[in-house]
Amino acid sequence: MNATEYLRESARTASGQFHAEIVNPAEVDFMLQAVITAGTWADRLKRTLFYGKKPPGDTRWSSSSVSLVPGMADIIHAMLGCVTESAEIAWHVRDVLIGAKPLDNVNLLEELGDQTWYIALALRYLESNFGEIFDGNIAKLRKRFPDKFTKQAAINRDLAAERNVLEQAQIVPADRLPEPQPFSQWQHTSGTIYEVLFMTNRCDNPRYPRTVIYRDPDGNTWSRRADDWHRSMSQVVLAQEPVAAEAQAELPGV
Repeated sequence: MNATEYLRESARTASGQFHAEIVNPAEVDFMLQAVITAGTWADRLKRTLFYGKKPPGDTRWSSSSVSLVPGMADIIHAMLGCVTESAEIAWHVRDVLIGAKPLDNVNLLEELGDQTWYIALALRYLESNFGEIFDGNIAKLRKRFPDKFTKQAAINRDLAAERNVLEQAQIVPADRLPEPQPFSQWQHTSGTIYEVLFMTNRCDNPRYPRTVIYRDPDGNTWSRRADDWHRSMSQVVLAQEPVAAEAQAELPGV
């Protein structure tokens, strides 16, 4: 599913309701200010962790069970960034609601774009992509709202059933996945484009699994099991001609 399709599909389950008469505006204001405070805090930590900006000499903190694992740096960065950008949106919305500023589409779209950047960072870390989360989210919402949004379905959710839908959405039948063909190009979730050279072990012997031989833009050659290929690779260019003899010659003994 592409972004345009997602915008259309997601509109089907939008609430369309606005019960301002049962909400205290003072509570909304308190919440917005709390979000802004949390976002400012998250931004300071983000700048320290990922930009190297020296933190203030704050001695309030003693100990914690939280461990800043280097291997989780990207997901921590994405989390802090999403909190920060959410606060930026909250700040602007509050300014509009109290009459301090007019609604600024350019500003809001900028903040949404920044938040999308952090979501993309998290997707690369999770070896996923926007298409997968579009599909999974819409599948979940179809389970929650079979026809359209309803108050009852929104409040009384079957979380186990929705989790099952999300898990199943990640399983794509093998016959629907494009076969890595010679000279086809594929993009890794990191953004790097690779070119497929050829496949080995087409008989799929359990001892010698089918393997994709491919190379990166610098000419380095790599191999990967075919049954693991689509986990993080998306095709960007179709194959147009058979593998050249010189490409085979670069890989003696494969």
